[in-house]
Amino acid sequence: MRFRIVELLSEKPMHIAEISKALGMERRLASYHLTVLEDSGFLTSKYEISNEKKSKGRALRIYMVTDKVAGCFRSLRCFKHGHP
Repeated sequence: MRFRIVELLSEKPMHIAEISKALGMERRLASYHLTVLEDSGFLTSKYEISNEKKSKGRALRIYMVTDKVAGCFRSLRCFKHGHP
């Protein structure tokens, strides 16, 4: 599940409601995985004021991947293709 979250966030930063909806999981479970990933250095987050019609003016916590993810993805591609 955490890999799927990282894949999703590598496409674009998102807030928890978008993440849980996109992956079909409860917010509470998504929150748990996001905390673990952030504590491990794979994600970072920041608060932004929403411009979306539904939540306009509210502060939303936006999650995004760190450079650690890019390094891991490079390593996985090299491993998959047999490159050192």
